[in-house]
Amino acid sequence: TWQSPIKGDGDLLHSFESRRVDKKGAYIGTQIEEKLKQLYDSGINPDITNLQLNVDSKNYTVTWSATIDESKDGKAYMGIATRGSAGATNDQRALQQIEPMKNKLTKMGAKDITLFLDFDNPKGIPIRQYFYKYTLPDKYPPHTDKVNYTRTEDPINVMTSNDNIENQDPTFEVKKEKNFKASNLKDLFSGLVKNVVNKFKPDEDQNDDSKITNLSTDDKLQSDDNSENEVKISSGSDFDFMEVTKKVIANFEGGYWNGTTPKNESTSKLGICKNHPKGSMGASTETMFGLDRYNGNIESSPEGKEFFKIIDDEKQKLGMDAFCKKWKWLYRGGENEEKLKELAAKKMKNSFDRNMSNFVKDQEVKDKIMKNKGLLVHMTYACWNGPGFFKKFANELTDAVKQGKSDSELIDVAIKSRANTKLLNKDKVAAAIKNPDGMKTA
Repeated sequence: TWQSPIKGDGDLLHSFESRRVDKKGAYIGTQIEEKLKQLYDSGINPDITNLQLNVDSKNYTVTWSATIDESKDGKAYMGIATRGSAGATNDQRALQQIEPMKNKLTKMGAKDITLFLDFDNPKGIPIRQYFYKYTLPDKYPPHTDKVNYTRTEDPINVMTSNDNIENQDPTFEVKKEKNFKASNLKDLFSGLVKNVVNKFKPDEDQNDDSKITNLSTDDKLQSDDNSENEVKISSGSDFDFMEVTKKVIANFEGGYWNGTTPKNESTSKLGICKNHPKGSMGASTETMFGLDRYNGNIESSPEGKEFFKIIDDEKQKLGMDAFCKKWKWLYRGGENEEKLKELAAKKMKNSFDRNMSNFVKDQEVKDKIMKNKGLLVHMTYACWNGPGFFKKFANELTDAVKQGKSDSELIDVAIKSRANTKLLNKDKVAAAIKNPDGMKTA
């Protein structure tokens, strides 16, 4: 549920994405697109099959839920666009915005522009809003290989929770309508579609709700970690994993960032740090050691909750002004660094276990990864890169093991796999894969 902080602003109330004048809004399309891309990166053509909206004109809240499923027509629907109007003559004004929006989408390469929700607010403030989905085949060509899963029940429906509206804390819960026997899809859908908090002004038609931007190219979005689905790896040990993961954090992941972006402002619990640079952070939210607080659904696990509680306790103890002076950009936690590093490593262990279960089916390949520190560095860091990269690297290692390649040759395969991507830190990671014991520890 999104709670508009400005009652009486009807334009902001129907700013389901964002409005042009101040870039404020619920960012529903942005949230859904993040999960469409996450599903696409896992080898499945995604589609949004249902979106439900309920507008409370008295309390100025918008409650919404969305369902994402595998595309039934073989196309990969990667974008969401919306246009609408509130107030008198809203129907006519909403319709007038559709063709210009479609033309703009077409120029940026969108195809298969399809209406999937015509929302006509049944009571309260008159709102007419059109939601479209579209494909971007040049950038995201549809997958042709079938993913190894079997569907036996309906897809999971994910609903937002309004437990913390008072504090504008956009948490959510997963509602599993029926049993779902596709474990990899269940993990992907778990935690789907976070809600963002916003505001509203009667009938000024300043919405920029078309959300006409290409999807984020940031491949470091964290997939949702669900501790219930943790899979124990038979070979190797947790000590080895934790040791390697702490080194990955020390060598490749930056410190604290809590700067100004529309998304970070709307999701921040206790405030943001104005002295932190915007840079190219895009849709990122509060981040530490590469753990993006909301995009990564970090607080869905006990380790994640404790991780950011340590930081929030510092904010409350110092006050935001003093906190931001101490917790500067790239600050690594001071006296709290080791505890934060330990919690981050435990959090990523959940992701690693799930990715191994989903994408490494051969026990010999699992053993190779767990018993070779260089390969473990490679695949541990892949958890930060995202499930799509983890799958790619796992597939290439699996092919190499089946070909009978030696451990040293598998190291070369891992380095070449990363060299053929646009990921950052390729040279540093390659050096660490070759010499994992030479990595710094702090």
